[in-house]
Amino acid sequence: MNEKIFSLLNKTVSAERIQKNTEKLHRLEGNESYANFTASTDFALRMMEESGFEKVERIPLAADGKTAYFDCVMPMAWKTTGRSFVRLEDGSMTMEERMIADSDKDPFNAGIWGAPTPEEGITCPVIDCPPAGGKPEEVAGKLVLLDARTLPCYKVVVKNGCAGVIISDSKGGKEYPDFCRWSNGLSYTGWYHTAEDRRVPVFSITPRRAAFLRKRLAQGPLKAYAVARTSIYEGEIYTLTGIIPGASDEEITMVAHMYEPFLPDDSAGAAVICELARSLKELIAKGELPGLKKTLRIVLSMERYGFSQYYLDTERNKRTLTVYSFDSCCHLAGGKDEPRLKLRLSTIIQPSYMSLLMPELYRKFVPETTFTLERGNLSDDTFCADDFIGIPTLWTHSGNHRYHHNSGPMFMAVDWDLAKKVACIMGTAVGGMATGDGKYFRSAAEEVIELGKKEIAERAAEARYQLKMHHLDKREATEKIRFLAAKAAAELESINRFAPGTVTEADKSCLIAAGEKELAGIPPVQGEPELHDFMAKAAKLVPRRLVPGTLMSMVRVPHAERRKPRMEDLTYILLDGKRTLYEAMKLYEYEMDTHFDDDAYKVRIESLRFLEKYGYVELREL
Repeated sequence: MNEKIFSLLNKTVSAERIQKNTEKLHRLEGNESYANFTASTDFALRMMEESGFEKVERIPLAADGKTAYFDCVMPMAWKTTGRSFVRLEDGSMTMEERMIADSDKDPFNAGIWGAPTPEEGITCPVIDCPPAGGKPEEVAGKLVLLDARTLPCYKVVVKNGCAGVIISDSKGGKEYPDFCRWSNGLSYTGWYHTAEDRRVPVFSITPRRAAFLRKRLAQGPLKAYAVARTSIYEGEIYTLTGIIPGASDEEITMVAHMYEPFLPDDSAGAAVICELARSLKELIAKGELPGLKKTLRIVLSMERYGFSQYYLDTERNKRTLTVYSFDSCCHLAGGKDEPRLKLRLSTIIQPSYMSLLMPELYRKFVPETTFTLERGNLSDDTFCADDFIGIPTLWTHSGNHRYHHNSGPMFMAVDWDLAKKVACIMGTAVGGMATGDGKYFRSAAEEVIELGKKEIAERAAEARYQLKMHHLDKREATEKIRFLAAKAAAELESINRFAPGTVTEADKSCLIAAGEKELAGIPPVQGEPELHDFMAKAAKLVPRRLVPGTLMSMVRVPHAERRKPRMEDLTYILLDGKRTLYEAMKLYEYEMDTHFDDDAYKVRIESLRFLEKYGYVELREL
């Protein structure tokens, strides 16, 4: 059936329609101002309706810096109100050299969520960021130049009284010295400011301009005149949703975010979803595909934050079978030897059989499209694959972090051919899930069993090699291989979410047995592991997460004490009150093919003590 769906979609999906809708949506959002989001969502709603979605709605969300959904505080609304610029006060330069930032020439020069200057502007010294952010007397009243390596100092320099910041990103400087980074992630905790955070004017400049500025700063003191015509205010932002009804109210949900100024990040995501949905509905109407047994849903919202509000609906979550994210699914290639796509799989907390089958769809139907696999870690809009929300979530993306949020073509431009391929492959996955009968899902189960055996064998071979190289001991190698087999069995069993009773205990036993077979040659180990220091303490500590959602804005912590604990989202999600911290961290190691040293255990224990203080977790000592 997958062959039929893909073949039909390949003839029906229009790359030209994806391009047209992407470009229209981007034109409405490209200047970053919340003032334009009513118009952009008007267009998106029309696009959804024209694609066949029904019951479309626009849900307003507060953008006030105070309202929290899960642990995400919604940022305040922001808009540009005029020209923003930075002019160096050095008469020996030409006026072109002095104007290192000018939003009339590049809108990105006005850093999003940056505060306005007084109407008359500010004149103050410019300095490069001191080590670790410096002391108040070093940065107070000054414009501070931050780069990728010093960006973590943002919170420090703002708290120390800087007059503003100038941002540059040297990561993309060699290839794109004359393009700016869109710096939306400046914050104290989480991704965005809260209403309590001190705000300063923000300017973004090109790597070439930053290099020029640093060269001039090396010659002696320098002042600048800066004007930021921006406005931060209490407003609103929106979630859009609609459905194509199926025979069942169980839902397959496709998500993309809005409100970012890049064609593929993520205006194209909304357009790709609409095009694959339009194509499926057309093929069903023509009788070329069977009718929908499951309901299809589209959700467009603000990345992470807007979706946090959406997933507060626990009843809808219960009937949602899976989520697919289409964020950044069709960027240009990041280099001739780099994979075209990254397939983010669902978490070990919410396993999905599509973690095994989706890569196979790409291999089979678009073998020329290279990809790499990323294991589920709850980042971005995949955070609903935890136990509080409870939805398996997968993500096809193509963004290259060397160019992330860079206005140059490697991040801004769209590979329209890739957009069509993603629409066809994901349409095949969604179409099969939504129209499949018992025979279809039994066939999927048999394929997943074989794919599971293959993955167990491949990753078990890696584990035995790690044992040989003394990166794992015998106990760890054994536990990891058994973990891999149990994970594959759980992924297989997830088919029963769609067709109850399809996967039997005997089916799962095949994968468990495959794991046991891979243990041949590894001597059994008796007794408990010998642990020392903080690793031993972690083995005696049983944490239980009390608060839904991953850690973001730290809303339970008094403002003056807020900090983001050093703990991976997946490790945090694994804290169920049954596992010890040691066991949770071992599961993370086995899934992510990494290793924690004793200091890592120390850091996470300290983080848990901090979280316990503010009611995020409950700790029990064995």
